[in-house]
Amino acid sequence: MFIMGYLKFLLIFLLELVIKNIVKTIFIIVSIISFHYAGTFPDTTDTYNVVAETKVKNTYIYVYETISDNQIKYENIWQEGKPIEVKNGVITSKSYSGFNILFWIIFSISTLLVVIASLFMNDTDVSWDIEESWKEAFSTLIYCEEENGEFYYFALGRLISKRDRQISRGYGAARELSISGFRDLYRCPKYQTKTQRRETLLNKIGIN
Repeated sequence: MFIMGYLKFLLIFLLELVIKNIVKTIFIIVSIISFHYAGTFPDTTDTYNVVAETKVKNTYIYVYETISDNQIKYENIWQEGKPIEVKNGVITSKSYSGFNILFWIIFSISTLLVVIASLFMNDTDVSWDIEESWKEAFSTLIYCEEENGEFYYFALGRLISKRDRQISRGYGAARELSISGFRDLYRCPKYQTKTQRRETLLNKIGIN
């Protein structure tokens, strides 16, 4: 029971964070995905059919042919210092994949937008509304038991407060009961109403 309560709190807390920070959450997801794929694509291999080569001082010049629109065109590759290896009249060179560059750019932009949204917006953007999301999630753990005209407010089996009137239900319950989290809750005593004790006893003897 308690484990399910903690899981419920955690899921609602994360959901509230996402809802209150939907734009930043989207940027973070995009940033994570782009970082995961950036650098995973193999280098692009280009081949050039060399028809002539020469050297001018310390520069090596390679003339290669390309075919475009059924026309043969000639272009040059310039290399200073060390010559390029030519095998069977072909130069092979590898270049960094354009997809890797694209994903690195997306990662950089999305990360920068998250930082900007967190640092240069209003106070709630900086804090990501963590405190508000926490209280709203914690309020979902609070439930009420009525006995003999008294209203008992519990969370995870601990008595938070006893009132002679019923308070408003929902996300404002924690605020109205002056309890903000588990530290406050653990100071509260474990308690059962007469009805709860009877239900517990019946469960133990297998009647319920």
